[in-house]
Amino acid sequence: RHAFTKPLPRPTTYHSLSPCLSITMSGFLYRRSSSESGSSSAEPELAPENEADFQHLLNPATHVELSARSVMFPPHEGKVFFDQTNRQLIIVNNQEITRRPYDRRKTRHVSLSPIPIILHEGKGKRLGGSDVRRSTEAIYMEKSLFTDYRDIYSVLFSPDQRWAVLQFSSEQLCFAHLRSQQVLFRMPKRKGTSILGFFFTYEGTFVMATSTGLEMYSFEQGKEMKLLKEYHNLQVQWYKYSHRDRLLLLACGSQASQIYSYHFEAKHTISRLPKFGIDVPSSQPRLEPRQVVVCNVYRKLFCAYIPVRHRQVSFYQFHRDSVAIAFSITLHFDGDVAISVLDNVVVVHSLDSKLVLLYDIEEEDFSFPVVAPLPLASFHSNRKGESLELYADHWEFLAPRYILDRRVGYFWELQLNLLSLSVSFTDKLQLFKFLVRRTNSKAVLLRSLCELVQDGGHLSVLAPIFDLLTEILADQSNARAEPITPFLKPRPRSTPQSPVSSRASSVAANQLDRSGGVVAASRVNAKGGSSIVTRSTHSSPEPSKRAISPEHFGMGHADSVSDFSYMGLREERSNANLLVITQCDTYQHVFLPLEQSEASLSYKYIVAVILEYIRSLSFHRIVPQHWIHELLIDYLVRNGRFYQLHQLLQYHVVTDSVPVACQLLSLERDYPPAFQLALDMLKRLFSPAQIVEVLLTRGDLTAALRVAQHHDLKLDTGSRRRVLTTALENTDRPSCFYSVYMFFYERGELDPQDPAMMAFTSPFRKQFLQRQQSAPGAAGE
Repeated sequence: RHAFTKPLPRPTTYHSLSPCLSITMSGFLYRRSSSESGSSSAEPELAPENEADFQHLLNPATHVELSARSVMFPPHEGKVFFDQTNRQLIIVNNQEITRRPYDRRKTRHVSLSPIPIILHEGKGKRLGGSDVRRSTEAIYMEKSLFTDYRDIYSVLFSPDQRWAVLQFSSEQLCFAHLRSQQVLFRMPKRKGTSILGFFFTYEGTFVMATSTGLEMYSFEQGKEMKLLKEYHNLQVQWYKYSHRDRLLLLACGSQASQIYSYHFEAKHTISRLPKFGIDVPSSQPRLEPRQVVVCNVYRKLFCAYIPVRHRQVSFYQFHRDSVAIAFSITLHFDGDVAISVLDNVVVVHSLDSKLVLLYDIEEEDFSFPVVAPLPLASFHSNRKGESLELYADHWEFLAPRYILDRRVGYFWELQLNLLSLSVSFTDKLQLFKFLVRRTNSKAVLLRSLCELVQDGGHLSVLAPIFDLLTEILADQSNARAEPITPFLKPRPRSTPQSPVSSRASSVAANQLDRSGGVVAASRVNAKGGSSIVTRSTHSSPEPSKRAISPEHFGMGHADSVSDFSYMGLREERSNANLLVITQCDTYQHVFLPLEQSEASLSYKYIVAVILEYIRSLSFHRIVPQHWIHELLIDYLVRNGRFYQLHQLLQYHVVTDSVPVACQLLSLERDYPPAFQLALDMLKRLFSPAQIVEVLLTRGDLTAALRVAQHHDLKLDTGSRRRVLTTALENTDRPSCFYSVYMFFYERGELDPQDPAMMAFTSPFRKQFLQRQQSAPGAAGE
């Protein structure tokens, strides 16, 4: 596998890496930064105001890291529980419960107000409102139940945060309302049953996992707690619950190898899935909870089984009517492991080697990691300012991507370092296949594509990458309610066209200026010649040209990335949950930066890359946007390749559009045939108003009026005034004004009896009469 046999490429635009150490692990070679063998950077502030404050610490020699946003709590001062329903930590100490929610969108995780546990004498007695206000959240408990925080087995809160559920014994639960002082007690329905755990599946639905099965209750405000469903007659050893997937696993049997699974599809609804067995070695007393992990990968539910010191992890997939092994992952090393799932990537932690291996099950061959294994990165420090011990024995891996360290007092979330991953891939096509499946990967993908082109990547490498991106774009466009581009009504006289050029004509026709104006060319010719076009009426948005910020790549220094902006990039996903890269993204973040690298790249290579992208768009029946063609024309004109431009236009490689036609008009001074090419393009676009405007601008009145007459095109008052004024000033041909005036008069556009037309026609009528008298051979009005 290339990830193990080839060394990692050393990036030149990243932070300077310290010398690498070659470390052999079970016969495989990988590279590890020497800085990882020592202490990592210590950061006293654990919750920065801006995540970019940590970006300069990102290590390109790591693929997975502990998030800079963490929850910190005082260790050894109480019991700590993780409430996965509300994604919060619950810290219980003497007569006080503190909640610390975790939200990845917030840079600071501030704990909520502590909830005091107020003790009182006697069952059913409540503390008076004079001591504690009714609006204050508190838990009222009998002294006979609570003497010390060590008496509490477990705590969680309801989804609305109004009820606290406490377990003081293995046979009883206490439900305490935080404001009304109401206290309820609940025991399992079957006597002699122990409570293994409890949780809320939905608002108003409570489930209790017991040693004999499970019980589901309806628990709503103002209503009595009602038993909805129960499953008993099981010998339950332990349970696993995933709130994200609403999946409950009950391990039964003497070895806990028989797994009963239940899926909570909706409120007050439960479905029993088929049971399945896990082959546990006879030498092992029983299956431990840490050996089973519930995984949701690419919208598929799996149960991962981790054997003790075995080189293979089996994944059981859940179906409606069966549960079977879907695949297995070979680890290539011995020792204890833990599994996390990050953005549909299976992350295997080698606890002995302290390495991280990444597996993508969408790869054709996922028997090997997608990249070489590297250590975990952390930028946190302990209370003494020392570097954290990674993969300590007291770390708890919580599904799907959390780590709890009770001894040090931290709660982290794991995250992928996509920038480092983009460097570790040697197969570029596999890199882009990996990135389109990840979330928040648009900036890294565009940056990688831009660098690949700027480094002179071969067209045989770029072609499949362009096909991959355009195929996703085509699928997303076809999945919408409207077609890829709006279509025109049938034209009176149509000519055979290819599907691509036909769509381009429809797009351009919808961009025409309905008032008769010409769309301005967005660029000028190479010698600075001015365009004859007067005003702009673009209907499609132009790509912006802003400067790139390095924070979007996970790096903090401006010299580590290109200097154009990915600020404000919004990701669009296809129905298959793949990243969609639009033509605007490719133009703005890949093609435009090539102008800065033009000195080092041959213009022939740049033209070939743009043509390859246009080919890929046309192959997937996507109309290339006009700005891509304008950029292509710019490079050809700038290097004097007019013959090649003529060929591309003649064989319709450059799609017809009004902006492209206007750009050709601006090139007439450098390449005279461009004018006729522009007129031919406007004619194919069925744009008589645009043609008339161009001819009038050139002063060719006769040709302009012939086009208007042929298409029965009515000119507005401003256009008629301009035509008559131009004809009047034509001293070389005295009969020109006479012919133009008679043209409008015979069409009924200069009615002298119309009061509204008198002010307009009076001066021209006088000139006409004067010239008629000076020309006795002319017919009278």
